[in-house]
Amino acid sequence: MCWRASRTARVLWLVGILAAAAATTPAAVAANPEAIVTQNPATRVEGEAADDWQTYRNEEAGYAVDYPAGWRVTQRQEADGAVVTVFGPEHDGGAGISVQAAGPQGLSAAQLPNTRCHPVSTAQLAGTQCFDTIAFSTITTLTVPGRTYVIIARGRRSDPEIYQRFVSSFRLIA
Repeated sequence: MCWRASRTARVLWLVGILAAAAATTPAAVAANPEAIVTQNPATRVEGEAADDWQTYRNEEAGYAVDYPAGWRVTQRQEADGAVVTVFGPEHDGGAGISVQAAGPQGLSAAQLPNTRCHPVSTAQLAGTQCFDTIAFSTITTLTVPGRTYVIIARGRRSDPEIYQRFVSSFRLIA
């Protein structure tokens, strides 16, 4: 599918990512527990996260990120090959990271409907952060050759400061 083809295709792609994140809420997991491929226990990596935050490392996807202690971490493999990891408290809020094998070609912030976007940089990566003015959600997209990392704020009650700290802590690992 060419990502320049239609605005509808881009919106459906974004909705799919958000739906994948919602599919790993506690209620969704209870309804369909076999959908979760891996449930990663929260582990603290010494010296990497400060105060009450922990570090999550995903060697397969090539990244590490810090998240608040007490948040649940779940991971699943999508049919299209994307790896979706959801971080969050027991209820609404938190964040999700989708890692796709290759970035959507031709997608630019200016083409996304109902969004306000600006460039961002985190660690060694540069990307775009967009605020969806209808869904009141924030999405940060970071691209490296061969991979796209999409970091999504989950739910309307997500704390913007926690989300920004989460995004700022995102880094590539070897």
